[in-house]
Amino acid sequence: HVLVAGSDKEEASFSIFDGREWTPYTHPEFAAGFSHQGILKLHNGDVLLSCGQPQSEYPDILGGMLRVSFEDGKFTVNHHDSVQTSFRPWTIAEDPVDHTIWSGANSLDRIEFGIPVQTGQFAGDIWVDKVAVANNQDVWVALWGNGVFRQRDGEWQNMTEDTVIGEHHYSNILLLNGEDPIVSTDQGIYRFDGDIWAPFASPAFSLYRVGGDLRASSDGSFWINETHTDWYYRGLKAEDYPEVKKNFFRTIQVLKDEHPPVTRFYRRPAVFSSRSAMLSWGGGDFWSKTDRQSLTYSYSVDDGPWSPFSSARSMTRADWSDGFH
Repeated sequence: HVLVAGSDKEEASFSIFDGREWTPYTHPEFAAGFSHQGILKLHNGDVLLSCGQPQSEYPDILGGMLRVSFEDGKFTVNHHDSVQTSFRPWTIAEDPVDHTIWSGANSLDRIEFGIPVQTGQFAGDIWVDKVAVANNQDVWVALWGNGVFRQRDGEWQNMTEDTVIGEHHYSNILLLNGEDPIVSTDQGIYRFDGDIWAPFASPAFSLYRVGGDLRASSDGSFWINETHTDWYYRGLKAEDYPEVKKNFFRTIQVLKDEHPPVTRFYRRPAVFSSRSAMLSWGGGDFWSKTDRQSLTYSYSVDDGPWSPFSSARSMTRADWSDGFH
């Protein structure tokens, strides 16, 4: 089955395709439309559809979540109200171990259906742009102007503070293989290797805030779906969607590369007579698909810490000790 969700004449609507025909469902009492980041297929095959509008602007709607289930050859729809969930669950993720739901908007909430929602973190003026949960139950949260945070064993840590992306803005986060985070910023897409953030895709591929999405494939690749933010609200406006904004639409597949760039030292001799020496290097993509100017490098001396990835192709030290390095 295929499910598509959105808005029709300011009424939350979705349709299900069974291989032969589409069956529409409309829930005007629930919301004017669904949050595109708040749609999630659960481990048991159920689909959650989240309210996309704030209660302050739509005081007469129910809000919360709809659950679409397939039982005995037919689909059923149940409502989880805003006691069990937040009113507008902008972004949602499922814990792969205990199957609780994390929901983000004006706060980060932990949802266990059947009991009142538990407001956990970031309540106030901060907006949660994206939440993701790793296979080891780490919770990752992207906050546009405030950082990327990780909860591990109940402790929260800002994972971007004092890093190469510490001054960026963060619009989306995806966990490759359920554990390796990549984050879309206003200056490119970066990957965290457990110690440092490194450039992972061109700044030209960055997502608009609340526009588009990052999706992973089972083959190790991931997809960048770029749209303009206003596209998701076109059904709530009387005027036609501007053609010029459609120029932003594109989908990019980033393929897993099993062959790292080949890197060589440029400057030799291998023996220096001075404690001050410069080393320089350069690399080339294995299949020549990435130009040399786009490659970044990290180095380590004598099993020391690795430097942040950068485009620099040389390093100088004035305190080399005698011996081999």
